[in-house]
Amino acid sequence: MRSWRPRRPSGPPEVLLGADRSRAAADGRAVAMTAARIQGHSLPAIARHFDRDHTTVLQATRRIAKSPALNGLAEKIAADLPDDPPPVAADIPAAAPTSTFEPDGPVEHAVVAAAEAFGTTPEVLLGADRSRAAADARAVAMTAARIHGHSLPAIARHFDRDHTAVLSATRRIEKTPPLRDLAAKIAADLPEQPASSIGAGDVVEHVPEPGHSSPGLREQQRAVPVAAERPQLRVAR
Repeated sequence: MRSWRPRRPSGPPEVLLGADRSRAAADGRAVAMTAARIQGHSLPAIARHFDRDHTTVLQATRRIAKSPALNGLAEKIAADLPDDPPPVAADIPAAAPTSTFEPDGPVEHAVVAAAEAFGTTPEVLLGADRSRAAADARAVAMTAARIHGHSLPAIARHFDRDHTAVLSATRRIEKTPPLRDLAAKIAADLPEQPASSIGAGDVVEHVPEPGHSSPGLREQQRAVPVAAERPQLRVAR
């Protein structure tokens, strides 16, 4: 029996930039996205060229990474791309975003990592920018910090927001597998924070693993001794 091999994607650029959803067009589009990503271009910059959301780019690059043949093709294309001018320079600002932000602690390291993944700066994530890219990058950083074990109020203070905003962001990222995977990867690379450096408000708590269920009300009630079981106190007369 012949083993299945992925077909080499082909077609004119118009097909890859269009709405064709055939397997060949989808693979060719994903390979092109991956090649641009390998060369170092940000998710939003690549997404703008394909008129798609950056989560689509992230999902496509992760799919290509699982196919050795297509991933090898993307690496070959990336190696042959010109360095000057870059292929996606049209949508990149003339002056690359610069930052003077110096991270202090795991939460701020998560901010830096998320900003780099989205081609922006930590200052944007910590600021008031409400664009889709900034909001997603901010939510990814919050989720990474949450996975790392930091409490909602502690994370909220770093972003100068309410803890309910952090909770809403983490729940949204949990429903988006590509961004959830990115947050998990960032969390895995975060440095451990010494206990001596944790402030009064920066509580590090245990985050339950997926599938873990907390004890219900009945189990909690069973753990509390009833009045008959409590030791009686006698008042000396």
